Amino acid sequence: MLRYEEICQDFLDAAENAGLFVHGVRHIMDIITCDREFRCTCAADESEKPPRIWAEISFGWESILTAESVYGDDYSVYKKSISGHLPFKRDLPKPFIELEIRICFETAQFEEAGILARQIQNLINGLITHENQPQIKFEVSILPEGRVVIHDSYIYYWWLIDFQDERIEFLPICEEIRLILEALVNSSLFG
Repeated sequence: MLRYEEICQDFLDAAENAGLFVHGVRHIMDIITCDREFRCTCAADESEKPPRIWAEISFGWESILTAESVYGDDYSVYKKSISGHLPFKRDLPKPFIELEIRICFETAQFEEAGILARQIQNLINGLITHENQPQIKFEVSILPEGRVVIHDSYIYYWWLIDFQDERIEFLPICEEIRLILEALVNSSLFG
């Protein structure tokens, strides 16, 4: 089974080969559960700092995946328990990760959010040739004086990726992310 480090490196290699500029790579570990999380930020143009439009890509990695990738399916969870009872074995699905993609952009006016969402959808529809259509999300707050403020705006979608011993083919996903980023950066939607 592939290890966390191999999957991270395969993704980073694919992002670079697709022409994405990767920065802000983070590996986060929960010290209680030992679950891990990979996060990185990508842009279409490395000269724009900070980028106006960028992608945040992440996936979680449960600690049991680490055990399976290091020890295989014969580690102690599958063997007879210490007390001599029948072995504990769950019906394990194929290992998988959920690759989450957020393509972030700034939105100044709440009143423009609906129109902007339709324009973005029209722009990216031609770039996506599969059924996994992204959502466009806005996180808003209403301030005490009644003014509506957008805190976060992004295109969101995710891929459920099964893997076992074969390398994950991240290149098509990374190329699609680059195409979307370039289309948004080169559009007139953001001034």
